[in-house]
Amino acid sequence: MPVVTDGELARSSWFGFFFEGLEGFRLEPSHFKFKDAHGASFDWPTCVAAGQIRRRAPIMLEAFEHANGLVPRAGEDDHAGTQRLPFLPSRPVG
Repeated sequence: MPVVTDGELARSSWFGFFFEGLEGFRLEPSHFKFKDAHGASFDWPTCVAAGQIRRRAPIMLEAFEHANGLVPRAGEDDHAGTQRLPFLPSRPVG
């Protein structure tokens, strides 16, 4: 199965976009403190359910459309459909 990823670089967190696409959550301080590289403690807000959870809009549509635009289509390049393993460059996969 072909896979394309943006490496999470387009997002500020690995989960925040999910909660931003829903209503019914609010932020509250977490029940524990975090520490930075220097040992200083800090609070980190976390999402908690505050009401009925509803989807505002498609949660992953924008990310899907972006990644889908990166996938080569048959006829767009000479190597479409001939993915190779990076450590075995002489052996086609699939």
